[in-house]
Amino acid sequence: GLTQTGWYNYDAGVWAHKWSVTDELHNIGDGNIGDYNIGEGDRRVQISIGSCFVDADEYTEQANVANCVSNEKSWYYDDTNYIFYIHIDNGHEPQIHSVTIGMTIGMSNRGGYYNDLYYEPRVLSVPDIERTKDPLFFGIIRFDSGSFSLINNDGYFDTITSNIIFGQPVRILFGGDDLDYSNFETVCKGYIEDLNLNYETADFTIIDNRKKLSKVLPVNTFNKTTYPNLDDDDIGKAIPIGYGEIYHAPVICINKAQSGTPSWTFKVCDTSDHSNGIQSIDAIYVDGVSKTITSSSLTNGTVTIANGDWDGQAEVTVDFKGLKDDSDNYLTNPLDIIKDILSVYAGVTYNSTNYNTTEWEASETHDLANDIGLFVDEETEISELIEQICTSVLGYFIVQSDGKYTFRILDTDEDVQRTIHIEEMLEPPEISWTGTQYLDECKVGYKRNWSTNSHRWYVNDTNKDTIYN
Repeated sequence: GLTQTGWYNYDAGVWAHKWSVTDELHNIGDGNIGDYNIGEGDRRVQISIGSCFVDADEYTEQANVANCVSNEKSWYYDDTNYIFYIHIDNGHEPQIHSVTIGMTIGMSNRGGYYNDLYYEPRVLSVPDIERTKDPLFFGIIRFDSGSFSLINNDGYFDTITSNIIFGQPVRILFGGDDLDYSNFETVCKGYIEDLNLNYETADFTIIDNRKKLSKVLPVNTFNKTTYPNLDDDDIGKAIPIGYGEIYHAPVICINKAQSGTPSWTFKVCDTSDHSNGIQSIDAIYVDGVSKTITSSSLTNGTVTIANGDWDGQAEVTVDFKGLKDDSDNYLTNPLDIIKDILSVYAGVTYNSTNYNTTEWEASETHDLANDIGLFVDEETEISELIEQICTSVLGYFIVQSDGKYTFRILDTDEDVQRTIHIEEMLEPPEISWTGTQYLDECKVGYKRNWSTNSHRWYVNDTNKDTIYN
């Protein structure tokens, strides 16, 4: 990123940097044969900005500087005057953050200007992109990947690692000289994961957004600095997080080592990243027996009982309603919970840059997007948590070719959206039926006991007799 000396204040909370651009020209041929023009002559190298990250959070590009002024976590690049504008949230200055500006480098299988940017003729072959569809019923998340090789026999990429390249966006477009750039098709948007250099080629591997979801939750653990009366056996254990209605969640006493006869205080939920805390604490149990709550803090996510109600050994569990977002909304909708997890713990802001907001919001209000409860007290990757949510609503979480997140819910009663004719297909479809697999019974668990991992059950076995008879 740029140092603070490269920035100047443009407006309240908005900072700018102006590049000094020298005239570097590419000659890509000029002349004619008969009635046909050849080449475009000399053209200036154009600076193009494709992305901006602040502390690993990808900011949203705006169409003009006025929109940048109006929207936090956004940027705008004036490619006529070579001025870059950035609006960091809370009015912060760039110097207290890590700001990475992604300058676009164009590569093609043939040299030329596309969208006023010169594309070096370095692509050796059509990039190999692997895409896998998530299983509909299970919501299992699989990471798509791709690779491509660029010519490096002149050492063009030998010093590229001196720049910040890993995790930077890559966009693969399909087009041609007879198409306007606006009609180029985005085949894939990914992020650089690996680079191998040799005397002939630079070989890149890219991944999609879902690889970012490997972060483990909960993020915080119990320690003696924050909780000086914590029992030594509880040091390093995860501080749990919870969304929606949670029943019989096991909790840890944060003053077990306190001398005397204190009231016992238990940590129900980590609220350090949620200033509005949790919705409610409804009940507390010692070995399954309900006890009287003497005090509680929804902001801190703690609950207290009398000294005589716990012997220091029995299991303590709590019924509570979980986290609220920055707008003080109690989070129960499965897609709202995913958005909160991604925003708070993975730095993925909910906006039109990161999400297909139209499709996401349609799924969010779908009749099958029923309220859920999610309790996390053991280290679990974000991807696994999203998978659990997908399973609950028969939905799946995917990354589109443009890199945006979206969510789709399986609804067998949904109206047909589009008919695909056989002449539009590259090859005829195949449908496989496995004769040994039948759905004879459906069991749905609800009101989970998080201590015993047991449920109440709804059972539908109306097809059982038909199948076996």
